[in-house]
Amino acid sequence: MNKIVSKYSLEKSLEESHRLVCKECSRETSHSVVSSYLEKGNEDCGAGQEVSWESRNQIIQCLGCEVVSFRIVSIFSEDIDYGHNGEMTLNETVKYYPG
Repeated sequence: MNKIVSKYSLEKSLEESHRLVCKECSRETSHSVVSSYLEKGNEDCGAGQEVSWESRNQIIQCLGCEVVSFRIVSIFSEDIDYGHNGEMTLNETVKYYPG
């Protein structure tokens, strides 16, 4: 069986904000990240190969109407795109709740 390693941490002192469409006020506003819980992990696939992932579960708050919602930002090492000049870019998946 392959070895899977996961680490979890609560990210503190975040002064992060994003411009998002608020589901409550129905317009684009700044949202602050109130709290973020980070999961990082990897799996050894043998022969010196591994896959890795990272997921941030965040409580966010609209700085307009102050409604609180939730977002998940995740990356996976096998979800890659290639740019015009051949450089690799990891894709980021973002989900919002409520949707």
